Formats: sequence, C-alpha cells, structure tokens
Amino acid sequence: MAAALTEGAVAQYGEALLREVLGDEFDGEVFLAGGAFRALLTGRPPRDLDLWTPDETARAALVAFLGALGATVVRDHPPFQTVFRWGAHVIDVPYAAGPARLDERLARFDLGLSAVGVTWRCGRVVEAAIDPCATRSTEQRAVLLLRPLRNVSYLLNTAERARRYARELDFEWPREEEDLLWETYASLPVARQEKVLSNYAWADGHDARLIERARGRSVRA
Repeated sequence: MAAALTEGAVAQYGEALLREVLGDEFDGEVFLAGGAFRALLTGRPPRDLDLWTPDETARAALVAFLGALGATVVRDHPPFQTVFRWGAHVIDVPYAAGPARLDERLARFDLGLSAVGVTWRCGRVVEAAIDPCATRSTEQRAVLLLRPLRNVSYLLNTAERARRYARELDFEWPREEEDLLWETYASLPVARQEKVLSNYAWADGHDARLIERARGRSVRA
C-alpha cells in the first residue's frame, strides 16, 4: 500500500486534488467522496473525481464554475451525472444533490472503500471522514459492504465495482458479501429486478457474466 487510509492523509490528498481543480476561486461547498481516495492505497492516480453537492443550488454553481473554467463536458447523463474533463482529470458531478453533511453522504454508498471523503468550503478542505467500514476493509484487505444496502436499484453496479476494487487492490471479495447482493436481488419483485438490469445498462455496465447471472436469478411469476 502506498499510504495509510487516515483522516490526515485523506484531508491532505483531497486538498491537493481540489486545489488543482477548484483553486481559490470557487467559494461554494462540495464533497469529494468515493473511489478517488483508493489512490492512497494503490499509489496510482484516481480514475475520476466524484464531486457531490449539498443541494441543487450548489450543484448549479459547481457546473457553472467548471464551464467557466473551460472544463469540457464529456457527457451529460441524467439522472446519473455530468462528466467533465479538465486537464488530466475526469470529473463526475452527480445529479443526486444532497444530503447536506459529509457523513450522511458517505452513509449512502454501498462499498466501504467508497465511503471516504472531504468537505471543501470557501477554498479549502474543512473536514475529512472515513466510514468505519472503509477502515475494516483496509485492515482485513477485503472489499466490504456497508449495511444496510442503500442502493438496491444499483446492485449490479455495486457488484461490478466490488470486483474491480478487489482486482486493483489485490483484496478479497468475500463470498458472504457477494451472496448478500444476490440474495437481495433474488428477493426483489420481477419488475424491480428488471429495473436493476436497466440501471446497469444505463450506467454503462458491461460485465456479461453479471447480466447472465442476474437473468438466471430472476424470480418468475
């Protein structure tokens, strides 16, 4: 591992990333939260930066700021995110604005390793937070799920992300964690299962094995 996943390291790394992107000019509030902080464990640059906002007004301000900065819109993908490119960075601005606090935002992830973030306010990082599940994940070298699952409509997306995290970090993806996803999926009504599949496709899910397994697990009326 390149560094420990501590609040100090998270704050320092988040400060460096956000100062590069937002500088001193953006006086709003955003949360950098999600997979970007795996870079502290891999030593490799993040794939993208997820900038969450506490409300719709803050999201509009951030999108306007990035546009004025000269960031290029790679794709606008409602209801998921607007994707920008700025220099070497890919920046995702989710449509899901809120909640207003960082800890509440982290609690809405499904993977512990995603539940890491910082609050940027008025030109600096003012808070860093690591969910205990993220700490357990690093200690056990395992990709662990937050409980209860908050994003049931995106179970396949969570499964794909968990497998990718395990490969990138050389962590275990425990059988009991994966089983929880599939048991939850199997318990859903057929219409909700179809929604899970359509969300996976809509979010560019591409693992044919996951799709085949989901189709095989569908509950038949």
